[in-house]
Amino acid sequence: MLGIERKTLLLKKEKKSFIEKAGGIINLFGNAVLMNVLFLAACLPIVTIGQAWCGLLSAIRYNIRGEKWFEGFKMGFKKRFWRGTIIWCLGLVLCMTFLWDINGMILQKSGFGAMVVPGLMFLLVASVVQSALLLNVYIYTNVNNWIKNMVNLTFRGLIPMVLCTAFFWLPAVVTLLVDISIMMEFLMALLLAYFTVIALVETMAMKGNLLEILLDCRADGLIIEEEGVAPIVEESGDEE
Repeated sequence: MLGIERKTLLLKKEKKSFIEKAGGIINLFGNAVLMNVLFLAACLPIVTIGQAWCGLLSAIRYNIRGEKWFEGFKMGFKKRFWRGTIIWCLGLVLCMTFLWDINGMILQKSGFGAMVVPGLMFLLVASVVQSALLLNVYIYTNVNNWIKNMVNLTFRGLIPMVLCTAFFWLPAVVTLLVDISIMMEFLMALLLAYFTVIALVETMAMKGNLLEILLDCRADGLIIEEEGVAPIVEESGDEE
């Protein structure tokens, strides 16, 4: 009897834990629509897209921690504004250069082979920009160390970062390279939670690499500023 009662209690505990986790996920995606709309509004001047992305990443972190995501968005947007501006503007110039090259090749019907090199360069540069913005939110160090870790983060998690970057740029690529009418197919996704989901997936996919860099920077005393509690919590091992 005691064994059966104990098993029943364990099942109830597991079920409750699952409901709590599910509730957290529902809460996150419930707020995702509002986060996405705020992100799109902050992107309207174009040059503020990088800062808006930092704000969105920070908003997701706040929401996961059970704090007000709007405060997180403001923190990420304002406190990382100038470095985010430099990262985005430099990256935007390079990315648009490669995209215009590809667009010209399409108009000239140069063939797929001619577009491979500029296409790969675009993805590489765009992925480095994404890594730079991610580090700008989660690990704020001096510029030299930050540049080193930006390259480190990109190449250690190259495949997930390239995939997230490709989806981030997909609406712009469709607008530039394909018939503008096709863009209508993206409107519902853009107005719902498109970029918020990408930001969440990017953060989760790079969590392990971010944690390693964070711990190294803490050990070397290179952290300039950490907002609130640790942005990525180190797991302390199995509980007994």
